[in-house]
Amino acid sequence: MAQDINYDSLRKIWELEWENEDLQADLDKKMIENLYLKQELARLNKAIFGSKSERFVSSEEQSPLQLSLDLNMPEPLPITPQKETITYEGEKPSEEKKEIPFRGAFPADLPREEVIVKPEVIPVGAKKIGEEISDQLEFNPGTIYVKSTIRPKYVLPKEQGETESKIIIAELPIGSDARPGQLSKVGLKYFMSLMNNDT
Repeated sequence: MAQDINYDSLRKIWELEWENEDLQADLDKKMIENLYLKQELARLNKAIFGSKSERFVSSEEQSPLQLSLDLNMPEPLPITPQKETITYEGEKPSEEKKEIPFRGAFPADLPREEVIVKPEVIPVGAKKIGEEISDQLEFNPGTIYVKSTIRPKYVLPKEQGETESKIIIAELPIGSDARPGQLSKVGLKYFMSLMNNDT
């Protein structure tokens, strides 16, 4: 006689077993990931908060649990430091400020163009005490000349209670070492080279 086989209950058992296997695989995966993250956290904590270098531990500070090597060596003799006087001769570095490399003056036979830049406001009683001169090499097609920017310096009279006089000078015009004439020449040469490459 054939037994009644309930296929629905068998199918449910298999489905539950498969689901159990999937859940077990997920659990194993999560446990491995958790272990990896714990190890990574321990490594980071050691890198951030751990000691940066090995520390020498003398024999007096060693743990009683630390085993020693019994090599039947004689006790080392105490070392007494010897004092020795050493003298040497050398040159003391000069206290002068090191000179900044200077390009030198432009030749005197070059034509010059002078531009005088004065402070916007010169208070009453200010006296001219000198000038700051900045030279730049300028280029116009066919001519090279020196453009000198002259900025007069003025000293203000001392007010009551002041120990030092104030000096005023105009700001240096904003610009670069490359002057407009030089830039136009470079631009023109670049444009001409492009034109020559097209033909």
